[in-house]
Amino acid sequence: GLDNQRIAQRLFISTDTVKSHVKAILRKLGARDRTHALALVLGESPSAPLDSGRVAPGEAGSVLGQ
Repeated sequence: GLDNQRIAQRLFISTDTVKSHVKAILRKLGARDRTHALALVLGESPSAPLDSGRVAPGEAGSVLGQ
């Protein structure tokens, strides 16, 4: 729920690095945005089956830092 700037501050990295990591996570999940990524992780989007290029449901929490 944090914005890029607050994530960067907490992790002691630049906002550009945060943006890069968020993009990679979204790409791996096949998500359009952070909200869609959360829906996929919580299993609320049955229209997006997992394939070999995506993260398995059990791994998604660790990818998102949960």
